[in-house]
Order: sequence, then C-alpha cells, then structure tokens
Amino acid sequence: MKKDLLILAIVFCFLFIVGISAQLFIKIKDVGMVKDQTALSWLWLKLSGKSTRVQSKGFSTMCSSRQDCFVFCKSNVGRCNAYCKKNSSHELCKMFPAARPQAWVKNAITQPVPEGASKVRLILPAPLDAIPLDEIGAFGAHRWGHPEGLDHEWISIEKRVPVGSWADGEVVSVRIEPGYGGDGKEYSILVYYGDGLWGEHMHVKTPLVKEGQRVKAEDPVAYGKDLENPSYHFGEFNLVDQHRRDGVQTWHKFIKGGTFVSPFDYLRDDVKKALEEEWQKEILSQFSTMTDYNSITPTPWEPYLTNPLLFHKDHKGTLVGEWFLRSRPWALDDAPDILILLPVQSPYYQRGRVMAVDDPAGGPYDFHGDWNADYAQNRIMFETGQETLYGIFELDESGTQAKLKLEYQKESYPTNFSSRAQIYTEREFISQGEERHYWERPEDDPRRW
Repeated sequence: MKKDLLILAIVFCFLFIVGISAQLFIKIKDVGMVKDQTALSWLWLKLSGKSTRVQSKGFSTMCSSRQDCFVFCKSNVGRCNAYCKKNSSHELCKMFPAARPQAWVKNAITQPVPEGASKVRLILPAPLDAIPLDEIGAFGAHRWGHPEGLDHEWISIEKRVPVGSWADGEVVSVRIEPGYGGDGKEYSILVYYGDGLWGEHMHVKTPLVKEGQRVKAEDPVAYGKDLENPSYHFGEFNLVDQHRRDGVQTWHKFIKGGTFVSPFDYLRDDVKKALEEEWQKEILSQFSTMTDYNSITPTPWEPYLTNPLLFHKDHKGTLVGEWFLRSRPWALDDAPDILILLPVQSPYYQRGRVMAVDDPAGGPYDFHGDWNADYAQNRIMFETGQETLYGIFELDESGTQAKLKLEYQKESYPTNFSSRAQIYTEREFISQGEERHYWERPEDDPRRW
C-alpha cells in the first residue's frame, strides 16, 4: 500500500513538473523573455510559490508582467504605440477597430460621437439638480491647474448624493492612488462599461464598491473628496474609448490603448438634451455680460461642455497651439514653461486667448490675457490687462515637431532676437509627462526610431 502511494506521488510530481515546464516554454514563446532569470530559477520560483516578473516580448526594457506593462504604457504612450505599430498581434497591442474621424461641429455644446466609436451610452453621476453647472471643469478647457487642457472632467455633487455609476458595468479596480490628496489616501475606481468604453472615478474619499462587482447605471459608487464648499464633494471623472484615435492617447490602468473622450458626448439622448438646455440657460446666457471670468469655472473662450483639445498640427501656418519650453530647464523664472495660444473659437469671446504658465507642477501664471499676431512682420502682442508685451517670433514647421522662437518685452517690439529669446516645441498627441521624459531620455523617443 505504501509502495503504491509512493509511486502515485512520484507520478504526480513528474506530471506537475512537466506541466510547469510546458507553461514555462509557452510563456517564453508567447509572452516574452524572463528578466534576470534562467528557466530553472523561474521554475523554482513557480514551485516555491514566490512571485515572478515576466517581461512582455518587445517591452523588455520598459516593463515587467502584464499589469506592469499596462501601468507603464499609461505614462509612455508613444513608446508603446511605436512598438505596437510593428507588433499589432501582441497581446498588449490588440486594438478595437478605429472609429471614423468626425468633423468638429462649431458652436455646439457637445459633439456627436463618431461612427464606429463605442455604442455604450451614459447618464450623469447624479441628478441634474444636484450638480452645480458653474463648477463644471469641461472637457478640453484650459483652466487653473491644467494648462494643457482638461482631458477629464471636474464635477461637484451635493454631499447628500453619492457619486453614481455613469452606466452599467463591472468594477475592474479599486485602489489607493499615490499622489492623490494631501494624505495619500484617495482612491480611484475603474469601471468597464463594455464595447471598449472605460470610466475612472478619481479623487475618491470613500469607495462604495469592490473589485469584480457588477453595477447598474445610477448605483452608488463612491463619495468623493471634500471641496472648499462644504456642501459638495468631488465627482472627477475620466472616460476612455478604445475605438477612438482622435485625442490624447492613453494606456490607462488596464486599458489596452484608447483615447480620452468627453463623457458629455456619450450621454443618452434624453439626458444630453436636458443638460444642454440647462447649460444654455445657466452658463451661456451669462457670457454676454460677464466681466469677472474667475467667478465661475467655465469661460467664454472655451464655453462648451466639450471643447476641442488644442494641437498646433490642427492650426498649421499660425501660432495657435500648446508650446513647451525647450531652450532651458523648467523652473520658476522669467520664461513661461508652457505657452497656450488659443484661437478665436467662440461667439462669446472674439479675441485670441493666451496663458503663459511657469512650472505647472506648482508655479503661477507668468501672465494671461489676449493675443494677436502680425504674420507679415512676424510680430506678436500680448495684452494682460496690467501691461502690454511686444514680441517677435519665428515659426519653423519643417520638422516632425514645429518649433517657435519667441522674444518679447515691454514698451516696444524687439528689433532682433537676443540671448533672451526662447525656443518652444509643439505639444504632441501624448501626455505632458511623457513629452518631458523624451527630452531627458531622447533614446526612448519613438519619433527617433
């Protein structure tokens, strides 16, 4: 009897080792190389129950394990996209069919969803009467701490009402986000709604759901962080559509590619109609008489719930765009690190708007106001309300990334460029953080490959 049991144990161990070895070869073949580990050490780790970090093939210098690669690609979209263009069959690179590009509808409060985008439609995270419209930070708006333009939404909700789910879906993750809030104890909640559409509730103080839980539209999901106004809490929200390619690209959390989109565009028709009617009545009607542009969050130069994200490539031959300082390190000094030159794009504000921001990680505006350019003489003027600045410029669009050489001063236009002139490059369809990473490590930049 003991002999039979011994034989069975030996056979079982043999089969187990064969199975693990097969997994090893499959993993090496299909997932990729194992960093700093031989096959035997990987097998020992597997048998011992200890964790292993397996790198995805082609991502060997970028990330470990499948989850790590998703997190890595969130902040390194360009590198991941460059790899995936050549390796579309890789498990991390499989994408939904691309939606057809949609022409921008001028003077519309929201935009139509392009053909081929996700078919999922949303509701608001709270009843409309519990959301103060004058505190909404709309999609695309260049407001306060987001000189690059909001690719998500600021929404305040009355404290008596929890943040609700925007649609039916599955809770994918509930996790504390490093850097969120002063105490580092704020959460994010990621929900998958289906058909390539993902939502993230950010700056969550109290989660009301668990990972793996199914939720229905309107189900309570969270209470957000407290706001300065004690009557409200925060319902900040991100929406990503894996079918879209027409905005800031992202590998957000577990999402395999996609583009940040405005949730207001994806609202159910009846919900969108009600919201637009209230927006017209409460917000747009104010702009004809407004003089204090800091009294509410929406602005007359970006007056809609969905505003266009600003890329110079859409405005070639002009100075319009978001420009990043390249000729010196970013710091609190006399050279704005980010220069935003908005076009005249609103019937409520018939002037170009400028925002010159110094070190957006914590610095103030250098100046903001209006701008206009004389392209015949390569001159630019900034009017800030306190002073007028006179500048000269050179625009170079010959390369893959446009460059702007700029020098300005008070009282008169410079006659020629001096050592005070600064060089800016246009913002790309990637995050500000990744763009700066490429400056420090140009060998990582896929545009050089």
